[in-house]
Amino acid sequence: MITGRELANITAPVAYANGSALDRRFADVFKQFPFKLAATIAVAAGWVLLHMYVASIDYVPHDLLALVGYAGMASAWLLVLWILTTLVMFGPAAAVHAYEVDNPPIPALFAGQAAGALLLAAVAWPEKSIQFWLAIGSGVFAGLTVLCLAKESPRRNLPNMFLAFFAPVGGGLSAVLGVLILVQASGVGQPQFDTGWRLAAGGAVLLLIFRINVWAATRRKRMTIVWPLCAAVVAVLFVLMTKWWYVPTVIAMQIGLKLPGVTTLSVNRATCDRLMAVTERTRTHNDAGPVPQCSEAANYVTAEVQLRWGARWLLSLRTINGLQISDTAPRVVVPDDGTFLLLPTSTAPR
Repeated sequence: MITGRELANITAPVAYANGSALDRRFADVFKQFPFKLAATIAVAAGWVLLHMYVASIDYVPHDLLALVGYAGMASAWLLVLWILTTLVMFGPAAAVHAYEVDNPPIPALFAGQAAGALLLAAVAWPEKSIQFWLAIGSGVFAGLTVLCLAKESPRRNLPNMFLAFFAPVGGGLSAVLGVLILVQASGVGQPQFDTGWRLAAGGAVLLLIFRINVWAATRRKRMTIVWPLCAAVVAVLFVLMTKWWYVPTVIAMQIGLKLPGVTTLSVNRATCDRLMAVTERTRTHNDAGPVPQCSEAANYVTAEVQLRWGARWLLSLRTINGLQISDTAPRVVVPDDGTFLLLPTSTAPR
């Protein structure tokens, strides 16, 4: 009679071999991603987009070495975003190929992805009443996935059934994460877009990703063909969601070259006097009160920071110590020495 220890010694090498084979298949799937081509495109795009942004603000800084560094940062940001979003967003197709799921049923792929997406939404949604219905929806779609796979039970054993179930459900979770990353990176998640627009844009993109995952998973082609198409889809979605003419500005904000919106700065007396002198002809003020004077302690300026590099800031001024500045006032380059960025109090839990 075989004891439990002897049975474990017999089955352990088999389980290890199966796990190793699965790891190898996943590695083979991801090795087929065109990393070198993506890196080449990202480097070129980083340089071109940074040049487009500098040209759009009609100012080329004299410190070209700093621009080279920023171009490298832009390329690295684009490369990481592109690869991460593609791998995560098209996780269902990668999982089907890695698990070697034979002829996955299309209804099961759709229902499984919907189950995973609703499950993640239920966990992240702030309102408990909506969380309940999202969880119910996730359970319904998970049940539909099981039913679709159960019809094929004669040609699938239990491990294959589990893999065929987990591939779309787990992939649906990753697809939602990919869409969220893309929405946030493209600027659609910023406050100027209302909640309805964000939900509509995210939902439309998610449905498109589901459909492409189904197409990629049901093709018996190698991922060397699927990955470039998926990467191209991610690039097109990013450009469309960002609005193509706004892409250079988004890249500049992501690498810290430009600050979003209107920013509050604290400047020293010398910089304040210089700003008051430059804007004297174009500024407007209330005739009932005196023009505020610059102080030694602190002077507060609100401005759009169009370029921040090295030891210089390019500002489009709005106010100086509460004094309204005309839109026709010239833009000003101020030194970093004595210029401080003031940020609102963080509401994040400590």
